[in-house]
Amino acid sequence: MKDVFKIGVIGCGDISTRNYVPNIMDRFSNMEIYALCDLNRERAESLAAAHGIAHVLSLDEIFEDPEIDVILNLTNPQVHYELNMRALRSGKHVYSEKPLGLNLKEASDTIALAKEKNLYVGCAPDVFLGAGVQTCRKVIEDGLIGDILSAKVANMYHGPENIHPAPDFFYKIGAGPMLDIGPYGISEMLYFMGPAEELCCYGGIGINPRPIKDHYTDVEVNTHYNGIVKFADGRCASVNFSWDTWGAENGPCVQVYGTKGSLFLSDPDNYGEGSRVHVLLEEDMRDDNGKISREKTSHSGEYKKDIPLVFDCPTENRGLGLCEMIEAIKEGRPSRANGEFACHVTEVLDGFNIAIATGKPYKMQTTFQQISRMPEDFVSKMR
Repeated sequence: MKDVFKIGVIGCGDISTRNYVPNIMDRFSNMEIYALCDLNRERAESLAAAHGIAHVLSLDEIFEDPEIDVILNLTNPQVHYELNMRALRSGKHVYSEKPLGLNLKEASDTIALAKEKNLYVGCAPDVFLGAGVQTCRKVIEDGLIGDILSAKVANMYHGPENIHPAPDFFYKIGAGPMLDIGPYGISEMLYFMGPAEELCCYGGIGINPRPIKDHYTDVEVNTHYNGIVKFADGRCASVNFSWDTWGAENGPCVQVYGTKGSLFLSDPDNYGEGSRVHVLLEEDMRDDNGKISREKTSHSGEYKKDIPLVFDCPTENRGLGLCEMIEAIKEGRPSRANGEFACHVTEVLDGFNIAIATGKPYKMQTTFQQISRMPEDFVSKMR
């Protein structure tokens, strides 16, 4: 088995230029970018020149090139399924930006073909492999907050048009807050709580048409969600996502509540540096006589404790999941940001939309095997 895998990148837009390509070139020793591909060839050539990447290929060429081991799919969500399936049919492993598909059928078809071809499929978001979420998982496994009872995931603001250079596609089929920002908190919630069993959700479209910079765009997707996830063991979590709010108080975006305390993660899209993990423990809410103090519970924020991160990791480290998948291929084991998990995440995302459309609870059809924590020296060893 080779030590360094050759990567063919499809899609040279914002996330490719800012994150994946520089990260892979500078941070991960088990892979190299062999070729870039984009519908806008000049954009691919410019990115290749900036990073010394030798090959710029057409779509047909990148699938046919025998040198390429893994296709990294960084295109818009609407074409993830088509390109992931084509990559698998060409005999190449696939790592895709999220979501794996626009619905359960697309995700399930992708996983089925990968199994048939004996190939690996990985999918973003891989943030749950970073130091922030890994620290949370250790807190849970160590029993610091007791037995887990419930959780909350929330991310509410006034849309990507204020932060993205070309935001129209966010309001088209295949995007929206559930498929765009939802995968981060949802993945982390499932990583902590296990497979979902049933969903219910209410929501809809807040502003249509949507004013974006100097024009309006028609909105094709729900832009706010208020949902509940029920897990197989009876526990539950609340989910709130919106692009229709000004100044919403998200608080820590991911919160987990246990019998002995609560766990708070500040930012679900943060791999390490700058990621803040806090706990609030029952024992710190007691007075000198051992009784729960009303004064302390009324000012509980003052009693939250910082938890040091379990390892060093950059704030932005996209490519970590692909790096870990390559090591899994070498070792002949399942990867962590794997297709089975991504398929379950995709069904949860799609299930919320189905629940809104039908007005009925949605029963999950997929599951996944529990994913273990990352080795604490993994990130440093891969540099």
